[in-house]
Amino acid sequence: MKEILRRPKVTYEDIKYIAEVIENGPQLTFDAETEYQIEVQVKYEGYIAKAMQVMEKNTRNLMIKQIPKRF
Repeated sequence: MKEILRRPKVTYEDIKYIAEVIENGPQLTFDAETEYQIEVQVKYEGYIAKAMQVMEKNTRNLMIKQIPKRF
């Protein structure tokens, strides 16, 4: 279902409907904020991972730099 949710025009509501139609499908009922967060994280996990890598790299670079004593 995660792969289906990654598609541009598919929403979490669509995934909930599919789960309801499937016999013995998973129960996907959460509060609205949780459902929104699930959709965003699944749809953008590649972008989020890339941004985290960039942040980690920049943090390491900043940790190496020293503040001059006469600053």
